[in-house]
Amino acid sequence: MMKAGPLVVFILLQLCAVALPSRSVAEDEGVGSDRTGPYVGVRVAGGLPLFDGEEIVSAPERFDKKAETTVGVGARMGWRLHPLLAIEAQYEWMSNFRVRVRETTCADIEAHVLTANARI
Repeated sequence: MMKAGPLVVFILLQLCAVALPSRSVAEDEGVGSDRTGPYVGVRVAGGLPLFDGEEIVSAPERFDKKAETTVGVGARMGWRLHPLLAIEAQYEWMSNFRVRVRETTCADIEAHVLTANARI
């Protein structure tokens, strides 16, 4: 039996989320995304390392190198100009991706992202 890697599991979960019905409780109550004006949102996120630590730490191949998963948070705020157009600013922070060699922490990588988006 083949084991699914973390990236495969993550992609499958994303596809399942996209396939879910898009109707929300807010739309049932008549308050959907067709209104104009400001909006804000916050979320908790998880990060899967797409590297094994080899790019960060040089150590002999016989040593076990491992990058750990992490958690983070994100926030966005924007203005819906039209039912089909919004502009927003988005910030995401990921806690340390810890890279270990032989159970010794060799690197901590923290990620910050700030973007300006147009949503259609």
